[in-house]
Amino acid sequence: MRIGVVPSILLHAGIAAAAVVVFPHTIEDLATESIIVPIDIVEISDTTNLRAPRPDPEPTPEPTPVAEDTPEPEAPPLPEPEDDKTPNDDVDEAGEADETVEDETPEIEPEPEPEPVEPEPEPTPTPKPTKTPDQVKEPEPKPTLNKKFLDRALTSAQEKKQERVAEREEKRAADLKKVEDANKSERSAGDRMRDTATWNDLLRSKLNGCWRDPSDMANADRLRVTYKIIFKRDGTLQRPPERVKPANISSGDQQMLIFDINAARAIQKCAPYDDIFPPELYEEWREFTFNFGIASE
Repeated sequence: MRIGVVPSILLHAGIAAAAVVVFPHTIEDLATESIIVPIDIVEISDTTNLRAPRPDPEPTPEPTPVAEDTPEPEAPPLPEPEDDKTPNDDVDEAGEADETVEDETPEIEPEPEPEPVEPEPEPTPTPKPTKTPDQVKEPEPKPTLNKKFLDRALTSAQEKKQERVAEREEKRAADLKKVEDANKSERSAGDRMRDTATWNDLLRSKLNGCWRDPSDMANADRLRVTYKIIFKRDGTLQRPPERVKPANISSGDQQMLIFDINAARAIQKCAPYDDIFPPELYEEWREFTFNFGIASE
């Protein structure tokens, strides 16, 4: 071992001495050499014959490589142990071992995409049955009223009402004339008895304008009430009228009840009666028993 070291040291020392002697001369030779560059003189004209440079073609993008499953690297064979390994060799082997471990790291496989779920088909609506023309009912025609017939009926009713009013006014005027004529002459007791009928006629004539005529009502013949009326000298009522007949009216007889109420209202509505009863003959018309109804007309 010692025999080989001494010659090796001598050899290295000789090489270093030769390099110190030769290397400076080589650098001086390189520095003294000069490079001669030839120059051409060219006249430049006003216009040039040079063509415009073509534009560089656009680079086409390279297709992205599809990642392929790289095969797992095979494990390198284990090196044989050597006794004369240097520390640098150990560092290199450690670096290679790290690269091998990095290469052996397993790649994470991508998760599989979920399968698309097909939507459930919507239920088709059941078409409504359409009615045939035979099934559609035609609207029944509404009964139309004859306008001319209605006009004639209304006109006739109004004319009849006006005729009745005119007759009552004529009868009332005639009765007043009779009373006036009777007052002009002296009258006996018999004359006063005959004038009582005249007072009744005057009272009936005035009351007919204050109450509703029952002749157009159903079963009008049975409608009849009698009232006792007491007057003051000025023709006003001394007290409310008092029904004499009938004494009682059934609550279920609505028609008779309405007729009785209308008669009592007519007596009060027509007051005062000074236009038909003169005050100087007050004793003759002071008290009356008056019948309401068709039979009393």
